[in-house]
Amino acid sequence: MSHYEMPIAEYVYTEHFEEMNITQDVYLTFTNKKNSSDQFLYVYDLLKEYDWLPTKCDGSIRLSQSHRRWRKRLKKNLKKNGIFINMNCTTAKKNNNTSDRYRSSGNEAFKIKNYEESLKLYTRSIMTAEIDSPNFALSVANRSAALYYLEEYEHSLKDIDQTFKSKQYPLKNYYKLFERKGNCYLQMNHTSLALELYT
Repeated sequence: MSHYEMPIAEYVYTEHFEEMNITQDVYLTFTNKKNSSDQFLYVYDLLKEYDWLPTKCDGSIRLSQSHRRWRKRLKKNLKKNGIFINMNCTTAKKNNNTSDRYRSSGNEAFKIKNYEESLKLYTRSIMTAEIDSPNFALSVANRSAALYYLEEYEHSLKDIDQTFKSKQYPLKNYYKLFERKGNCYLQMNHTSLALELYT
């Protein structure tokens, strides 16, 4: 039995989108937005489209009917597998142990070249990792590799830059990021940038 400590909204929405087979499209569209304002509007429109927006009722927030139905069904399915989530809480602590488990599963999928599955698992690892932790940096770096092999070079570059920015990635492995960044630029026909990084 286990209790997955992660923000319930992140868990529920991810599961919901996964069931509808649109997780990757949502992720790619979201990261493609130019700024946080555009990202907010995209998420808002998405929740509105799937009837997931909460409403205000007598001074309190009321979840949409489809969201409540989904939460009930998810809780029941998870309970069968010995997983218990408090559906009444809106936030929970980030947990590096949970993040590690997702990253390890992602690594296993990556080894057998199941890059789409590894992308999903690395994203979950990022979501559950403690902010500014080595776990977060490792998960983002790993996801950049999955994105590279899925030929999502621009998104891979964003994750590589995010990893550098975190300053939590092991210095001894920086060469992997420089090489991957160079490979991305090479695939995008930016040969001079690629050579610069290889040097």
